[in-house]
Amino acid sequence: MSAELNDLKITVPLPNWPDPWVIIRPWDKLTDKYFDFESVLSVEFDLYAVRRAADPGWADRVEGADLTATVLMNSRLDSRDVNTVLANRPAVDIALARVPAGLDLADADLTAGGLQTALVELFAAFRGHRVGVAKTMKVICLKRPRLLPMLDEYVRCALYNADGMGDTTADPMAFAVRTADEVGLFRRILTTDDNRRRLGLLATALSAEIERRTGVANAVTPVRVLDNLLWFEWGGRLQFEATHGWREDLATRTVNKPG
Repeated sequence: MSAELNDLKITVPLPNWPDPWVIIRPWDKLTDKYFDFESVLSVEFDLYAVRRAADPGWADRVEGADLTATVLMNSRLDSRDVNTVLANRPAVDIALARVPAGLDLADADLTAGGLQTALVELFAAFRGHRVGVAKTMKVICLKRPRLLPMLDEYVRCALYNADGMGDTTADPMAFAVRTADEVGLFRRILTTDDNRRRLGLLATALSAEIERRTGVANAVTPVRVLDNLLWFEWGGRLQFEATHGWREDLATRTVNKPG
């Protein structure tokens, strides 16, 4: 089974680059990140979302516990950031409720209309001093795991094929439009070639393994799997070099290890 899952290569089209990046051995990377490294942060973050989703109202409201949970994903949220978001919670919750639950990103039309407007309103409601894309999305991805990626710094570097993707504007609406555009860039990868089907198979297998270990089913989505793989390829692998031997081959633009 692991050999078959490792054969599911993920194609990542790169801006301003003639050839795509190809993610190889995705199953080994996911299992290293989730189960073999000296950390259970990814599992605990995903389990938090699944367990809280049993409350039917939780998906449409933001709680202080949600903000705290993002520390598992190195969100760097501090008490000032939490206060900023919670002070604007009524607007955040109204905007969040307008984003359809259960919608898959691959099926979403982000070009215009109701969904785009709802996402822009949601991202604008979150924007505050020191609360940018990564901090925003690490909270919101908990609420809409099939639709919204985490978009941390490494993932955003993958979207642009560049380093140092900072938040360049303090204007909430301009920030929100740019963040919605980045969700669209992520969707482009999700729907490239056969990626959607392959990520679905990986998500099913990873969820099954998490359920075997924890008893909790349906812990990850294809969006979450792609988020994890992009994170790994664009810098996260550095945490696994000494312990697991992952290296980037610049000649072939792949991340691999012996064996």
